[in-house]
Amino acid sequence: MPRRAAPRSRPPRHAGGQQPMSGDDYRKAAARAMKESDLRSNIAECCDRFGWKMYWTHRSDRSPAGFPDLVLAHTHGRLLLIELKRDRYHGTNPTPAQQEWLRVLASAAAHAPTVITVGVWRPIDWFDGTIQAELRSTRPAA
Repeated sequence: MPRRAAPRSRPPRHAGGQQPMSGDDYRKAAARAMKESDLRSNIAECCDRFGWKMYWTHRSDRSPAGFPDLVLAHTHGRLLLIELKRDRYHGTNPTPAQQEWLRVLASAAAHAPTVITVGVWRPIDWFDGTIQAELRSTRPAA
């Protein structure tokens, strides 16, 4: 059986292959390549680590259009309603139905801003640590 070559440990390079990518360029490239399902899996692991319960609808085609992808709840009194989008570099924005749900939910959350958070998360938010910081946060409920 032929031996497999050891993986190369060269830093990623720009498309031209000349210069190694900077950390920021690498995060952007990784975010562009990440699928929404991979982002959701990463978030699920992070939720397990920090004690969040996570709900998402497996078959959204049987539900009213536009409701956020994730509902996250923690015993310290916080609720996150999060729409996942592939990446801002792909031009993916919430649909009109999603925008309407986000608007209505954000309006309701304005009455309890330390308890309820409504937002949109993208892969770049994973790579820059925004999502992990939000899930690690133990802001007390008001």
